[in-house]
Amino acid sequence: MFDYIIIGAGTSGCVVANRLVQSLVATVLLLEAGGWDENPQISVPGAYQTLLGSEIDWKYKTEKEPFLLDRYIPIERGKVIGGCSSINAMVYVPGHPADYDAWQRLGNEGWDYLSLLPFFEKLEKDPAGHLKITTPERPHILSQYYIKATRQQASLYRTTVYDGKRCSSADAFLRPLFNQPHFTLETDACVSKILFDNECAVGVVYQKNGQEIIAYAKKEIILCAGTLGSPAILMRSGIGDAEALKQLHIPLVKDLPGVGENLQDHLWVMVTYQSLLASPPQTSNGCEVGWFTQSSCAEGIAPDLQMDTVLDLDMESLRDYGPTFSICPILLHPKSHGRITLHSSDHGMPPKIQMNYLENNSDMLRLVEGIKLARSIAASPIFDGMLKEELIPGKDVFSEEEIQKFIRENATTLWHPVGTCSMGNDPKKNVVDSQLNVHGLLGIRVIDASIMPTLPSGNTQASCYLIGEKGANLIIQKELKENSKRK
Repeated sequence: MFDYIIIGAGTSGCVVANRLVQSLVATVLLLEAGGWDENPQISVPGAYQTLLGSEIDWKYKTEKEPFLLDRYIPIERGKVIGGCSSINAMVYVPGHPADYDAWQRLGNEGWDYLSLLPFFEKLEKDPAGHLKITTPERPHILSQYYIKATRQQASLYRTTVYDGKRCSSADAFLRPLFNQPHFTLETDACVSKILFDNECAVGVVYQKNGQEIIAYAKKEIILCAGTLGSPAILMRSGIGDAEALKQLHIPLVKDLPGVGENLQDHLWVMVTYQSLLASPPQTSNGCEVGWFTQSSCAEGIAPDLQMDTVLDLDMESLRDYGPTFSICPILLHPKSHGRITLHSSDHGMPPKIQMNYLENNSDMLRLVEGIKLARSIAASPIFDGMLKEELIPGKDVFSEEEIQKFIRENATTLWHPVGTCSMGNDPKKNVVDSQLNVHGLLGIRVIDASIMPTLPSGNTQASCYLIGEKGANLIIQKELKENSKRK
């Protein structure tokens, strides 16, 4: 019997575990479906592309995407301690203040930017220095000239890289707990479902080494399995759309039709050039600089296009050309949304992922603008003698029709899915309230990217750390309040 059980040792889950163990006299069990971060490539910033599709990746893929020529899109997710923070590109972007103010307007008190700022500051300025966030000291010359080509509107990214090595959530928040007597970590532990006594979560069933194990929690069960994992576990546990669960012969615990809905992701394409300059060192993540801007379709004050750069994109079709430089338009606030459902009640079956990328035509129009903008930047005289020919899309792709065809053939995920357990005060649409409690149930919260009602303006890693920090604080404050009442 534990006080708290946390499902998922990913970006948010490691933060939650750390804060609960360090702040409360409580026993914590952390269950991770993946294994240890033993792959030496994890710590090498420049090697992150080799981790995608590897043995520490869940290797998810979407169903046929109808607006991307029925392509199946791989959705890489970390299956290892640290989760996606152990396989991602390490870019740390807190987003735009308007992103979080919008969350509050959707009924989530305390999630506006000013209220969240202290949690960002704790993450970034913690005197214990758990999470290492740095800016490249010696950026590649193409990164420097990209800033000049955008008239200083682009800037160097902060990254979770320190002393030339990746700093994952496991490095920052999990390893400091290994000598704590109240903390237990189980790796290779795949949760099949959550157990309920009436409408109160009391335990979890998980598989390890071919055996089924049941663990019980006195206080709370905390889902941190991510945008794809958390709704799947909820549905297997009987929480979701009643009719869909009935068809899968899953006994209903709570009819919450919003579970698995509201799926959003950042879609991107790349405009790639042959580079006449040397490749960056492996201590660089190769994604050193970016620019946030607005398309002609933008709404509000937040940017809706992110113009990333990637040095030496790892693609088989490019390997004969030597070093490359890509300017990559990213759609920040897609109008197209998808959903997660189950193929069956079997925990060994991956969820059914339907992103519906580009279902809304405004998403296509903004990406077309992004490609034109990328080409205009690359055409700057500043890059004379640095960039050679355009390899992708290539000079034969020029008209509006040709560019749209290129996007449908090549656009893919930036690995930022969110929203499938969305936060809000409407139980018919949302899954958790502003305290991250699952609507209508006791003893269960969701604390990960799935609670985001909308996508932030930028890479989601920083927002996932923030959610872990804020979510842990909600639990701690509740515990302290209850202890005070008992006294």
